[in-house]
Amino acid sequence: MSFNYNKAKSALAVYFLLINTVVFGDVALDDLLELREVNQYEWLTTKLEILALKMSYPAYRIDIVIDSDQGIQFTYNFSGAMAKHFTETIEKSEAQKAMSYHAQGLSKAVEALILNEFQNIGVNFDPDIDFQGRFLGPGYGNDVKQREIGRWKNSNFEWVR
Repeated sequence: MSFNYNKAKSALAVYFLLINTVVFGDVALDDLLELREVNQYEWLTTKLEILALKMSYPAYRIDIVIDSDQGIQFTYNFSGAMAKHFTETIEKSEAQKAMSYHAQGLSKAVEALILNEFQNIGVNFDPDIDFQGRFLGPGYGNDVKQREIGRWKNSNFEWVR
């Protein structure tokens, strides 16, 4: 196989041409700077979704939504290993203490979000009444329906299982 000097020179020319070419994105700056109207419900929903993502880990996923009663509800979705840990491995009192700790942390984070960014809503927001949630684990065996482990209501944890 012989070296083709002309092909190599052409390839280098194309390479340098591409390297030195300035590429612009398809999203125009004017489109990014255009104002958009978002109501409080949509903005709070978005902020709650972001908060839930920030507080989720590989062992559990958190969802936070505005429920049908205009309260805020979280769902703590445990992985199989974590659900087993809380329901079978550690003592019930320790599991309850840990889940209460997590629910209180979520409650404080949601309350801070509302008080800092949604003052009109924050005036009437009472975490004891307006914040509740559920702790879920995967179903047993072939059952794809999640099983409820516990609930957080009125700032108290209660076992369901």
